[in-house]
Amino acid sequence: MNLLGNMSVEAFKSQYPYLYYPDLGGDSTIKSDLEYITHHWADLSFDPWEESYAFGHFFNSIAQREALTIGAKLARKLDDPGAADWYDLHVKEINNHLKLFWNQDDTYIRCTVGHEHGVEWKTNNLDTSVIIAVLFANSTSPEDPYSICTAI
Repeated sequence: MNLLGNMSVEAFKSQYPYLYYPDLGGDSTIKSDLEYITHHWADLSFDPWEESYAFGHFFNSIAQREALTIGAKLARKLDDPGAADWYDLHVKEINNHLKLFWNQDDTYIRCTVGHEHGVEWKTNNLDTSVIIAVLFANSTSPEDPYSICTAI
């Protein structure tokens, strides 16, 4: 985990207490962001280009899943197993949500599902944001169907 580097957990906690503090009431940048994701990942949102308002954007879902995956590892390392389990639960939910993006008929990943409003000419939901999402998340898990490692 690059965030900790070669630093011990104790050194990390003493040097950067504001980054991750296990207490929910604490002023913790990373934990606050992870908690926000767990409570709002399924909300209506805009795509990366701010053209489509929908219940699901592949880019957003992949980025949120990756943040929670890394966050769960960090929480475990910093002795916050309850939070780690909570983040893992939402990773599983996001993984299930990601299955909605597969367009079986045309065999590609849609960029958006559950479109509410915005640019209406994106009817096929084919967008470069899908490729950018996979590259951005940089998942190295060979079991991840959205990993560039599975294509190599």
